[in-house]
Amino acid sequence: MEFFIHNLCKEILTECKTEDVECNNNFILYYLKLLALDPIWNLYPTMKEINRLDALRLIDFVVAKMKHQYCPCIITLKIQMYFECNFEEKMVIVGNEKKNFETRLKPSRRRYSS
Repeated sequence: MEFFIHNLCKEILTECKTEDVECNNNFILYYLKLLALDPIWNLYPTMKEINRLDALRLIDFVVAKMKHQYCPCIITLKIQMYFECNFEEKMVIVGNEKKNFETRLKPSRRRYSS
């Protein structure tokens, strides 16, 4: 499935270049993985093969979406991808802050416990 999505991404990038549409490789991969969850496109991980006509229909759909970079739904997806890629999970952040806080408090704990 992953190999199929990467091949689709390459085809979408070449199609976007021919139509002078600027797009990010990572965003297209993210968008394709979201579309794989949509049953309309029939891109389930258990699927063995997709026919070429459906693949071309999907490529045309994604290229048409990429032409509208300032559409609110595309902007929202870009923001979601940014936060997903650049921020850790809440529990990891809290754990790191707790460790940092404890290391800074160690000297004061020794002073008051003596």
